[in-house]
Amino acid sequence: MSDAPYSPLFEQYFAMKERYADAILLSRVGDFYEAYGEDAQTIAAALQIALTSKEAGGGRRVAMAGVPYHALDGYLAKLVAQQRVVALAEQLDAPVPNKLVQRDVKRVVTPGTLIEENLLARERDNYLVALTTGGDALALAYADVSTGRAAATAYSGDSAFDETLAELTRLSPAEIVADVPPEMRAQISAHVPGVRVTVPPLAAVVTVAGVGLDGFSLDEAHAMRRALGALRAFVKRVGFEAPEGALREPEFYRARTFVALDANTRRHLDLLTSQGANPKATLLATIDRCKTAMGSRLLGRWLTAPLIEARAIAARAERVAALVADYPARASLQELLGGAFDLERITQKVRFRRALPRDLGSLRRTLALLEPLRAALPAPLASYRERIGDHRALAAELQATLCDDLPATLADGGVIRPDASGEVEQCIAARAQARERMAKLEERERERTGIKGLRVKYASAFGYAIEVSKSNLAHVPADYVRKQTLTSGERFIIPELKELELAVGSAQAQQLRLEETLYADLVETVAQSVDALLATADALAELDVACSLAQTAAERGYVRPQFGENSSVDVVDGRHPVMEAVADTPFVPNDVHLAEEAARFVLLTGPNMGGKSTYLRQTALLVILAQIGSFVPARSMTLGVVDRIFTRIGAGDDLASGQSTFYVEMSEASNILRRCTRRSLLLIDEVGRGTGTIDGLAIAQAICEYLLGLDGQAPLTLFATHFHELVALAERWPLVANFHVTAVENTLRAGAPVFSHRVLPGSTSRSFGIEVAKMAGLPGGVIARAKEIAAALDQRPTLEGQVPLRTRLAAPSGREEMQLALEL
Repeated sequence: MSDAPYSPLFEQYFAMKERYADAILLSRVGDFYEAYGEDAQTIAAALQIALTSKEAGGGRRVAMAGVPYHALDGYLAKLVAQQRVVALAEQLDAPVPNKLVQRDVKRVVTPGTLIEENLLARERDNYLVALTTGGDALALAYADVSTGRAAATAYSGDSAFDETLAELTRLSPAEIVADVPPEMRAQISAHVPGVRVTVPPLAAVVTVAGVGLDGFSLDEAHAMRRALGALRAFVKRVGFEAPEGALREPEFYRARTFVALDANTRRHLDLLTSQGANPKATLLATIDRCKTAMGSRLLGRWLTAPLIEARAIAARAERVAALVADYPARASLQELLGGAFDLERITQKVRFRRALPRDLGSLRRTLALLEPLRAALPAPLASYRERIGDHRALAAELQATLCDDLPATLADGGVIRPDASGEVEQCIAARAQARERMAKLEERERERTGIKGLRVKYASAFGYAIEVSKSNLAHVPADYVRKQTLTSGERFIIPELKELELAVGSAQAQQLRLEETLYADLVETVAQSVDALLATADALAELDVACSLAQTAAERGYVRPQFGENSSVDVVDGRHPVMEAVADTPFVPNDVHLAEEAARFVLLTGPNMGGKSTYLRQTALLVILAQIGSFVPARSMTLGVVDRIFTRIGAGDDLASGQSTFYVEMSEASNILRRCTRRSLLLIDEVGRGTGTIDGLAIAQAICEYLLGLDGQAPLTLFATHFHELVALAERWPLVANFHVTAVENTLRAGAPVFSHRVLPGSTSRSFGIEVAKMAGLPGGVIARAKEIAAALDQRPTLEGQVPLRTRLAAPSGREEMQLALEL
């Protein structure tokens, strides 16, 4: 029995499945999308839906599971969230009794090729990345299929793979196509856990114009062409094609165009996502006052790629400054932008001829805002008038063709204005005339039967019928033919009503056919403007970001930073932008002074919970804000352009790779020492704490000396530590400046520390670790014993035969400490 052939439906299904073996195949069967065999078992478990079976021919039954067609999007979202790939087979012709409906796969849904709003995050790009090799080069190309944005870069040399991994982390892709050796692909999978990594389909090498390839080697250029070819082939395979091309013209870039922020730095600084309990405690959430999704996505891209070219930074800052100074213009622009829809993603749907009626309705409303937006631009932003462009003709076409209140789909009808087509108008008139005759028929039948409650009603499954309640069935005439029985009565049909039903149905079907044709023509008209619309979207996004940064600056009292030629960072009364926004108490501002020569290496000591890590992160965030063209939370800030920011803040075991806390800490430190330059900013917090005290102190001091030994190439460094012995480095190295976070004992609370969170010159020998442990609730016996042990250890000599620390060090910053004690 098992050798018997499958029924035609199942033969059709399994033939499609062979072509898409790596996907879950959902095939449209009537009002459901159904899966059979192993795919049915997979989706039943993944979606928690019923698993049944279906007769498959020859007396055998095959596992089956399905979802209603109208609920498909919700189920797709769940499958995509599980990194699954789904092939959707659609019915290609109308069902006919005793004949197999033709079906074929029209769309493959993968995590990196989504265009549906309900499957995408509004404020985040959704990147598909392709990796390929060429000679000694490794290339990375990426695209957001939902917006068409594409770019490519390449790396060569010993650090090529490491730099590629760093760029992968920056992009945070949804899916990766890796045409690289298997061992490299395995490393990539480990580096971006939870992201689908696949081998690309066979792809022809695309022809990329030489423009934009200056500065790349022949191997790098070849590798980038192959990466772009893999991207385009993958996008085509999942069902996205367009005469204009599926993606925009790619941008070719070098990573050195932006400030290098490795994965650890982005994570430690909470740029886009928070590592803490509050998901809003990110830099993006703090400064994002954008009115459009396009603006929010652009701001996120800026934060992960701050500029290093001074003129480009200044150009952005000029726009922000103009809007900070001109509140009426800023308010007008933001109000208008608030009415704009996601022009990027709508335009990309048009490119693929997948725009629904309401997408074009949203496009119409957005285009209607463009002329008021152009008129509202202040003089310093006048160049945006041309960049926004003139789309009045297209807006007029949409307004003249589309109805005001649009349905969700073409199948619902009512998309095209009656006065836009004489034929559509005739169909609407014919339907209205038939319904008018139905109303007259209803009134006539009431009089003829004497049944006052008689109604002509419509049901989607049964069509039009005369409905009579149970209490009036005795009065039904003999010429009424029963059509449907209800709990409350019966429905009947008569020849005249059937004739009118046919008239309505015929006119409606004709109207739908006409509307489909006219709508397709309208989409083609819009498609001719795809490039111009995307250019407009880019301009609107930039305006939105400028308004957002200006609004944040005005609300929070930010100032414009000044840039100089020196490699330095000088901040007066700087504030942590995120902590200031989310904290319940006023944030304590602090200065930062990292100079060209002296005080280039700040060694920061202070108590636990004093705010050292916050101070380090704050400095990095201010630099990032300054170099995206934003104002900063400070009284003043002057800096030279920073090319890289490295952080070594906190650590944890990497269980997935079997790496200990200390190994992770040393790995991060190694990366910093190998890659930093004179214009880099290093934020190092408590390095060496993951091992024994002697080894930890030795490693910390060796790292300090290595950096200081770079002399004229020493990076800007903030080095926070509890190894108070390191403050002696200032006696040997002119670049070192000792600073400390202040705290004093609260005599009213038995020595509990009071933290001021102020950073002052000098060092401190107190960490208040035992006092903090007491505040955390450790038993009194433990606290007492800890004090005894600390007192004994405090008399031991330090490294190199030095005398005990408290004997050697003078009381730090005595005048400032005494003043602080009096204040507290």
